[in-house]
Amino acid sequence: MKKNYPARAANVPVTQKMLYGVRDELNSSIRAVDAKADSHFHQLSAQFHQMKILLEEQNAKNNIVLDGLTNLFERQERLEARTRD
Repeated sequence: MKKNYPARAANVPVTQKMLYGVRDELNSSIRAVDAKADSHFHQLSAQFHQMKILLEEQNAKNNIVLDGLTNLFERQERLEARTRD
């Protein structure tokens, strides 16, 4: 006797246990992807905060240098004004 196999996947009979097995496997995969995405988000967040701290430090250093240059240029202008007189 020849077996008749369903022509389409939609026509394949499944048990409730098989259906729940597939559902549980899909839920497990979704949770794994969600956990991985959450981990990446936390990594990116930590890197963002690290970059923010570095930028703030560089900004503070830049302000110190700019103040020094401003004082130097003002001193130079005062000296030049004295030598012109």
